[in-house]
Amino acid sequence: MSMHWNVHAILLLGRVLAGAGTSILFSCFECWMVSEHTARHKFSANLLAYTFSLKFCAMYMVAVLAGLGAQAVVDSSKLTVLEGRVDIYYGGYTAPYDLSAAMLLVGFCVIATCWSENYGQRSETGSKLLMWDAVNLLIQDRDCLRLCLLVAIFEGSMYVFVSNWTPALESEDTSPPHGLVFSLFMLAATCGSSAATLGGRFISPRRQLRIIMLLCVLSFALASRSACTAIGYCLIAFMMFEFCVGWYFPCVGIAKSEIVPDRIRGSMYNLFRVPLNVLVLVLLLTDLNSDSRFALCSVLLLLASLATFGLGNKPKSSDTREVSCQPAV
Repeated sequence: MSMHWNVHAILLLGRVLAGAGTSILFSCFECWMVSEHTARHKFSANLLAYTFSLKFCAMYMVAVLAGLGAQAVVDSSKLTVLEGRVDIYYGGYTAPYDLSAAMLLVGFCVIATCWSENYGQRSETGSKLLMWDAVNLLIQDRDCLRLCLLVAIFEGSMYVFVSNWTPALESEDTSPPHGLVFSLFMLAATCGSSAATLGGRFISPRRQLRIIMLLCVLSFALASRSACTAIGYCLIAFMMFEFCVGWYFPCVGIAKSEIVPDRIRGSMYNLFRVPLNVLVLVLLLTDLNSDSRFALCSVLLLLASLATFGLGNKPKSSDTREVSCQPAV
């Protein structure tokens, strides 16, 4: 709703609420699913990997349709000022947000009526300060620290990409059809999630993450060299990165389910987002052009690839893992 207002304070409030929503999006749903899978239904770990791949494959297929739908509603109406107001707009680039609000309402009804509540299993002697427990574990456990570094750099680079792909593909003559380009990105991500399913039969998630990081280094290096000159090569680099995004999330989901104790899963996932957001702010607030930001992301992703070595080699004690699906926002 805030996207309709040409008022800085309202737009800022919208971003604050979006931050809270994003934190829930990247923690609560995954915690709920892992708990349902492991605690309630006692399914196997191999089936969890398949569920992650299926989840992201379906998500990106829906995202392809969302991109096409967003482009259609943008083309159907022009951005117009509400009669009698100078600060409220409708149509044009605000229309996809209205369409997404309708989809969110459908999702709300499905969750409210079809999902069973899941608070997880709690220890009577365990600490209730889950975020403090997560901080202590992050400091003491090298696997969690490596995982935090990996998540912060990769997903931080992803947000930098989201903020810079549009100007990178702009030219003096024409503006690209953003909805169609987004659909191409999501199609590439769908292929990536399918690669995670196929690769899982032969390669462990940690080794797949190593390959993903190196491919991302290559894609950002290509984008940094071509962003200002060759838009076609830049688009290919972006699609390569989106392929890696689709491949990354199922693999990192498995790695997190194995490394992070269930009792503090929601808190730890949100703790991972602190350095992620700091990294994004530093990269976006510095006076760098898109070419330089892509080059810097390439260097950071090379560092993230080093974090995949030795990740998860230490066995976890199964008697300390208790389920909690309450994220600390």
